[in-house]
Parts: sequence; structure tokens; C-alpha cells
Amino acid sequence: MINKKLLTYVGIIMLFSAVLFSVVISSIRADVEIKADKHISIVIDYEGFSDLAELTNYPFDKLLSTLKEEGVTAVALKESNLKSLVERGEVFLVHPDEKSVKDGVIWVAEFRNTELAKEVFDKLTQKYNGLLKRTYLKGSEIYSSDEDLPSLYFGFLNQELSLCKKMGFDIVLRPINDYRFYSSKDDFERWVNQYPKDVWMIIFGEREVLGYPKFINIYANILEKNNIRFGYVEFAKQKGIDELARMIPYQVLRVHAITNNEIPGENVIYSNNRFESGKKIKYSDAIPRWGRAIKERNIKVLYVNPWGEPINGDLIKTNVEYIKNIVQEIKLQGYMPGKALWSAHDEFYFKPIRLIWIFGIFFCLGCLSLLMFSANLSTKKILIYSSALLLINFLLFIFGKFNFIAWETALMSSTFPPIYLFNKIKNSNWKSFLLNFLMVFCISISGAMLTNNIYLSSTSVIGINIFPLIKLLLILPILLLGLRIFFRSINIKDYINEIMKPMRRVEFIALLIFLIILAVYVLRSGNQNPIGLLPDEEHIRIFLEKTLFVRPRFKELIGYSLLIFSFYLYKLNSVNFSKFFFLISSVAFISLADTFLHIHIPIYISIIRSLEGIFFGTFIGFVFCIVLYSLIKTYKSRFDV
Repeated sequence: MINKKLLTYVGIIMLFSAVLFSVVISSIRADVEIKADKHISIVIDYEGFSDLAELTNYPFDKLLSTLKEEGVTAVALKESNLKSLVERGEVFLVHPDEKSVKDGVIWVAEFRNTELAKEVFDKLTQKYNGLLKRTYLKGSEIYSSDEDLPSLYFGFLNQELSLCKKMGFDIVLRPINDYRFYSSKDDFERWVNQYPKDVWMIIFGEREVLGYPKFINIYANILEKNNIRFGYVEFAKQKGIDELARMIPYQVLRVHAITNNEIPGENVIYSNNRFESGKKIKYSDAIPRWGRAIKERNIKVLYVNPWGEPINGDLIKTNVEYIKNIVQEIKLQGYMPGKALWSAHDEFYFKPIRLIWIFGIFFCLGCLSLLMFSANLSTKKILIYSSALLLINFLLFIFGKFNFIAWETALMSSTFPPIYLFNKIKNSNWKSFLLNFLMVFCISISGAMLTNNIYLSSTSVIGINIFPLIKLLLILPILLLGLRIFFRSINIKDYINEIMKPMRRVEFIALLIFLIILAVYVLRSGNQNPIGLLPDEEHIRIFLEKTLFVRPRFKELIGYSLLIFSFYLYKLNSVNFSKFFFLISSVAFISLADTFLHIHIPIYISIIRSLEGIFFGTFIGFVFCIVLYSLIKTYKSRFDV
């Protein structure tokens, strides 16, 4: 019979080797990220700042020159149609008289500039190549019998392109995908080849990429051939963007924007009323938001719309100061304005050593063996469970299911710490508990880093290859810990027998409360929070972000503090309360693992955030203990008197 201690030593060696490998490879990656290109592109919206200049009677070229001096690197041009030219005062679009209607004419577009009229006519006829109904140019007027004429996007105006290039800006195009007007590969190629090629970047307009849904691969080849970058805008959810990014990931730059409907006074600046009502951001909150996006989320391009509410002066001064503050924030984060390069340029990102998946298996086997040893399982059971896990992982490795190995590693890094601590709690004093706490934290963060590096790829770095089944990872460790806490043995029969027993009213109410708390916990996780923040929670977040290098996650602050507090309650013989708080405290390790599942975040940021979480969470936990100790001492002395 194999000795139990021998199995334990084997598990410890496997776990230690996995932890060591995780630390080494993560340190190399952190060094790569810290030394990566530090240029951040500031892109301004041409239409918005043009409208701003017109509103304030300020020379637009002078405004552009001033903004360039302050650090703006690029200008974004939106694809034009006759509607947009009407809104900007370049065109007067009318229905013709009765005689023209009889001749088939529906629209007359009267231009202020004859050259602009010719340019628009040429672009329309070239782009739509016979798809337009009878359309002709006469002087500075375009006559057409096409009902869709005002909404047809014809491209980008030469005068706008020339002005921006002359002033030394990088050009960002914002084309519109109108797949109604191309049905074949040849039509689409002819369509997109009319766009300027000597530009730096594409940020798609509206909700679709060019070529969606059939010809995305063709446009990917065009972008690659002409070395044109394209922007992946956070939270925009543009159709086809993920598919395009997977085809040419090395040409993707992550973009952050404060949208028009978030900016106070946006409807004052722009010449249309397309904006939705919504919560407006404060100026004092907008500037640090740009900094957070750069530092914490691998953002390389800032898309800036004009600020619509004057602050300490007129709108021009406000927006110049706005750009100054953004540049200052960029520099404060250790970056500088300039043409952004692809952030994940080093091959380390995409050619990780294949052994990394083996160490993920080692990590899981090592954690499992320590858990079973701490639960005093027999040698036979340890062998059976370890062999089953080894066989499963061997098959996963053979069939190349490395993503599942990453998922398994994430599950183990969040499940192992609380269960191990609970197994050891009976024989622990404060010293041994804190030492075990520190040990399982180190194991947990090592497993989280290992998961991060296993799942690492070019697409995960730019934020499109999202880690799978994250919601399940948020719940499963809590359920597994609950089984360990509320059942005496690790036995499936005991679980089934207990579940089949009639439930008392108190137990039913407790279960209902637990399910409500669990639902709130899951809904609050992730970027999209459907239930919103608590009162003043946003102010606390902003304070922490301004005070600390990065903001620790609330779940970790709460979880670690309740872990310390629950052990204190256990030492007071309040076992039931201790179990309740201990179960809730498991969210700290789940949150730690979840932090590293955001692969696009630089790994050193996640490490610092996790270290801040355990430090401040533990501190708060001891504060809770001291407060309770003081209350008990005070009321006990009064009772004795």
C-alpha cells in the first residue's frame, strides 16, 4: 500500500513546481508589459469639434492647430451623406416642383460650393455604379429620382482629408456598412477600394464592420495589405468586430470613448438631435476615467468628443483645457501622446511554452491532494480521486482541450483556499490560521496567474476571446464550500439523504435569503451591472482609484475581512455564525481568480490589485474583531456589575 505521506509529498512537489513556474513566467510577462510601447493616440471627432467652432464663431483651423499643440494626434472623419451635409449647412435638400416630379425627379440637392457638388456627385456615381436611379449634376445642384438619395453614404470629403493631412494629423476613417448595395464579392471590393488607403486607422461607424455579414474576410485582407489598423471600441458591441479581429489580431487597437450621451451639453454643440438621454458624467470624473482605461484595460486610443458645458470660461477654452488635462493624465500614468503601436508586440504573448498546460494539471493535482489530506481521507480514496483527475486531464491534453484545463485551474485556485482553511480551522490558533491563510493566498494567486497565462493569446490580449463560463466559476466554489461546511463527511449518499429530508421553515427562509444574496452577487459581477451601485458606492470607488495605484475589488475587501472575522467568531464558540460568515468570505478567492480572467488587463496590474485586496481586507477584518471584542468586554463588564 502506498504511504499517505508519500502521496502528500508528491502533491506538494507538483503544486510547488506549478507555483514556481507560474511566478517565473508571470514575472517575464509583466516585464514585457511594463516595457511595451507607451504611446497613446488622442483622436478627436472632426464633426463634433467642427460644430463647436461654428457654434462659437471660432476659426476651425485655428482650433485644430491649438489642439495639436496640446497633444491631439489624430482626427476621426465620419462618412458623409446628404443628410449630414444638410445638418452642417453645406447643402439645402428640397423636393422639386411638380414639373420635375413628372420628369421623375424626387430630390434636388443645392450646394453652397460647386466643387463640393461635383465631388459628391462623382463619389455617389462611382460608389453605387448604376445602382442609383436617374441622377445628374447641373452646376451646383444634384437632381435625382432615387428615393434613398439623402441617406446614401458616398465616402469622405477631400477638403476634410486635405485639411487634416496638411496639419499633420493621423487620419482615422469611420465608414458605414450599407450591405443593401452590394451582393457580390466584386461589388464589395469595388465599394471599399474607393476609400482612401493612405490612412492610419479605421473605427467603424454605427453598429457593423464593413463587409458584415458576408465579406468580412475580404475587408480583412484589404486592411492587412495596406497596413491599416482598426479600432476595437470598448462596450460598443459592433457586429462582426470579433470575427474581423480574429483574422488580423495584430492590427487591432483597443479604443475607449466617453460617448456623446454621457457628456453634459452635447446637444448644444452638435447640429442634430440624435442623442439619447442618460446619466451625465462629471468633468472631475471624466479625466481619471481616461487614465484608468489606459492603465488598467490595455487601451491605446482615446476617442474624444467635445465637452458641451463651459467650465471657467467659454466652450473653446473648456475644450482646450479638457485636452490638456487628458494629456496630463496620460503622462501621469507613465505614457505619452503619440501614434499608438500594437501593445502585444512581443512574441512571448503568443508562443508560450507548451509545458504551461502541464503545470496547470500539476497545480490541480497538487491542490486536490492537499485538500484530501487535510480532510483525513484514506489512502485509497486519495488514489482514486487523484487518478480520476489525472486521467481526465491526460485526455484533455491529448485532445488539445487546453481551454478546459485553464477553466479547471481557475476553479481550483478559487475553491482550494476556503475549503482547506475550513478543514484546518478546528486545530488552529491565530498563528497557524494566519500562516495557512497566507499560504493558501499565495497558492490561489499563483493558480490565477497560471490560468491567465494558459489562456493567453493574441485575441485574449485585445479582449475578444473572453474566458468561458465565468458565471459558473462565480457560483460553483461557493456551492462546494457549502457542501463541505454543512455536511460532516464527503459522501454523495449523505448529501442525497440530507436533501431528501423535509425542510423546516427556518431552513427554507435561510435558503431563500441565501439564494437572493447569491443572485445579487452574480448580477453585480461583470462590466454590465443590471442592478446598479449602492448609494455613494461610486464615490468610494473614485476615492480608492485616486488614492491607490489601482482600486482593490470590493468582493476581496469584504471576503478577506469576513474570513478573519469568522475565525474570531469560531474562537468565541459562535460556530453557526462563524460558518455563515466563512461561507460568504469565499467570494474573496473567487474574485481573486476572476481578476486574472480578464486577460487583456496587464498582469502586473492584477497582481497589485490582489495584493492591495488582501492587505486592506485583512486590516478591515481585524478592525471588526477589535470592535466586537470591545463591545463584548463593555457589555460583559456591565452585566457582571
